[in-house]
Amino acid sequence: MKNLFVWSLFAIAALSFTTCTPKGTDKPSKPAVAGKEGAAGAGATDPFTGLMVSDTHLPWVFKHGAGPKPPASGFQKLLAFPRPPEPPKVADPGPLKVLRVQPTGEIHNTAALTVAFSQPMVPLASLDQMREQPVPVTLEPAIKGRWRWLGTTLLAFEPEVRFPFATHYYVKIPQGTKSALGAALPEAAQFSFSTPALNISSGHPYSGETHARPETLIVLYFDQQIDPAALAPFLSLQKHGSVPVPWKLLSRAEFDAHEYQKKHKLGWNDGRTLVFLPEKPLEKSTGYSIVLKKGAPSAEGPRKTAADQVHSFTTYGPMKVTRLRCGWNNEPCRPGYSWAVEFSNPVATEHDPLQKDRKSVV
Repeated sequence: MKNLFVWSLFAIAALSFTTCTPKGTDKPSKPAVAGKEGAAGAGATDPFTGLMVSDTHLPWVFKHGAGPKPPASGFQKLLAFPRPPEPPKVADPGPLKVLRVQPTGEIHNTAALTVAFSQPMVPLASLDQMREQPVPVTLEPAIKGRWRWLGTTLLAFEPEVRFPFATHYYVKIPQGTKSALGAALPEAAQFSFSTPALNISSGHPYSGETHARPETLIVLYFDQQIDPAALAPFLSLQKHGSVPVPWKLLSRAEFDAHEYQKKHKLGWNDGRTLVFLPEKPLEKSTGYSIVLKKGAPSAEGPRKTAADQVHSFTTYGPMKVTRLRCGWNNEPCRPGYSWAVEFSNPVATEHDPLQKDRKSVV
């Protein structure tokens, strides 16, 4: 078997040699040259194997296409680094608007006035730089305080203490005010708010009291600064709501020196307290009214009171027993039950002769 396999390989090699090399020469034949018409059927010799190749049996002739054009030669262009910033592209912002002003209308008190715009009014910067930016808003009447930007669109005014009472305020923004984007306010804007007029906040005797003493001082406390001398003509003390009762105004020194004040230790609020004393002790078991007339002035602003204010009280009457009680549910008294007697007036005791709130003895 081994000899048979060797002879087979030798036969195949001899056959290949006789096929690739023509007889009578040791060089491969030259390839045929195609005619002028370039017939596709012309044969050709493979330069590697020496075999004749032909594509005459194919229905088409393979041809290389032209292909795309080669790219242009490269070039270098030096650019600045870092690249300079490009100007921002900003769309037309439209007209400037005032979006909101707070407060408006009648108010009791507020910590600040704020104005909000629809566009940035100042550039974004540090707090120190923003304090130097112009303020396009005016407040009338002018008061002590400071304007400051809380952002690029929000402006605030903070009063030094608070907005004075009894005053109408006007916030004005002129026509043509420009934003940081260059847009202008087409029309002037104006807003207003008002702080309250003078009001009696409390008093002694308190309003509605039914056991005032005939020798009492009349003390009124107000919600804002007052001038007692300017306010006195607008005050009156009336008995039964119509009969005038004469009185005199007391200074702070006279108030502190009065015997009634020494016993009862009434309070005093500087600039907001008015004290007067009836010329004669008040009648017992009688109703009285203190009337603050319409048009009363304040020391803080020009606004006047719009209506009369009435502060009423009643002096104590004869002492009476108003109720007897045994036990907690008014049950029939039995041994060991507690009992109580209630009087119409406060009862003075040996240890507390000035107590006014206790009405019963148990």
